Amino acid sequence: QTPIWGLSPESPPGAPERLGNVLDRGHPLHEPAVLPAAADTLDELCFAVRRDAGLRLDPALGFDFYAADVALQARAQGQAVAVVDAYCEHRSRLPRAGFTEAFIERFSTSATHFQNKWRHLLPIATPSITLTATPSAAEQVRAVTGAAREEKALAADDLGDDVLGTDPNLGSVPKTSKSSAATPPRVPHWRWELLLSELVFRVVLPLAARLPLALGAGIATLRGRRDAQMDRDWRSLSLRHPYVKAATTRALEELSGAGSPQTLEQVVTQRFVTASLEEWQAHLIMAGRAPQLRMDLEGIDPALLRTRATPGTVWMTAHFDSVMLGIVHMGLAGASFNLMTSTVVEDERIPHSIQRYYVRKYAAMARYFNGGRALQAERHLKSFYAGVREGRSAVVLVDAPALKKEEGLLLEFLGKPRYMAPGAVRLAEFTGAPMGAFLCIQVSPDHYRLVVHPPITPGPGGYPAAAQQLYDFMSRHIMQQPGRWWAADLLPTMIRGD
Repeated sequence: QTPIWGLSPESPPGAPERLGNVLDRGHPLHEPAVLPAAADTLDELCFAVRRDAGLRLDPALGFDFYAADVALQARAQGQAVAVVDAYCEHRSRLPRAGFTEAFIERFSTSATHFQNKWRHLLPIATPSITLTATPSAAEQVRAVTGAAREEKALAADDLGDDVLGTDPNLGSVPKTSKSSAATPPRVPHWRWELLLSELVFRVVLPLAARLPLALGAGIATLRGRRDAQMDRDWRSLSLRHPYVKAATTRALEELSGAGSPQTLEQVVTQRFVTASLEEWQAHLIMAGRAPQLRMDLEGIDPALLRTRATPGTVWMTAHFDSVMLGIVHMGLAGASFNLMTSTVVEDERIPHSIQRYYVRKYAAMARYFNGGRALQAERHLKSFYAGVREGRSAVVLVDAPALKKEEGLLLEFLGKPRYMAPGAVRLAEFTGAPMGAFLCIQVSPDHYRLVVHPPITPGPGGYPAAAQQLYDFMSRHIMQQPGRWWAADLLPTMIRGD
């Protein structure tokens, strides 16, 4: 048996333990077990073998169970099987519920062959399903997909999801929870949803941005309430899986302390309304109406924003309330900066109307950056470092989780220690820049507050201590109105430090 450096000891017999760390259709799946770790079976997402190992793929298995089969072959020959921390991304159009009859037949055929081939080792837990000697594999698959027809999640094929009613994006939901995450999501007709998205982003929102502000905001509010009822969000549409409301409900149940399901539902609805208003506000920016809005600047002298010092400031903000208007009005107040964006909106699964919206939004916003640009971090990271050194500030949305614990920055955020994405703090620390934060809060459709935490020059505690002050600032405002944090669905994916 080939030794594997750093291999964790095998778990004692008992319930199957899940291992791994992947990005599944835009959402991190991070199991707590230390890697590398010995495994019984593997998922088909990504696996590798030595060419001289004598292992062969079984063509009778088709698209399912073939990695689990190779793992069992290896173990039968005394070879090691392990899961390593080789972080990769899983892309698939396969939904987590509402499976077609063709898929169920395909999976059943592979499961039957796998059950017969390894009957002497049953029961066998795979990342997709645990197969036992009886009943037949086809019946076991039917039992699981029967639950899926009631719209519970099935982990099949290369998804590696748990068949015990656990959503990989959200984790287990206690049966006693008030969270609507325990309620299976509806499975919409995606073709109609795509057509509706085209109509909203090409017609409805551009038109609403040209109407009187109160009327346009009213249209956006009605749309947001309907989106909450239908669990409609462009990310759910892109993944063909309605998950945002369930994840948001779990997060806001934690943050709001809602005393009843009705109160919790109101807070969740507010999140969808805020997201819809933010998209309407982005169309106001595209229509050139942002300078017409009343914006009260609080917490900083406007002269400090107009002063171009070397190095520049790393400004932190969050996906909270009217953040895009706030970014634009930072520029209108005189700040010069680059805005950090991401290539994620170029994903081929995202509808064209949404991709077009983001391109146009960032182009319109950049007109107010006083020489700065909206740049994708994946392609232009050096430009941010160079810009800050030369006196051009950077604006970074920092309420995203670290993908891996060892790469994250452990900070108190929203009442708990969490591992946060460290990019903004690293940028400031490497360039020696001060760090500040701001949030934009809507008072009425034509009146907003730009609340600023002045830049901090790190003291004895260094940059992490300075970052903690800014996260505390953002946490206070988010906790006051958690329904306006339209990235709340990220909270269940954040790795906790307690």
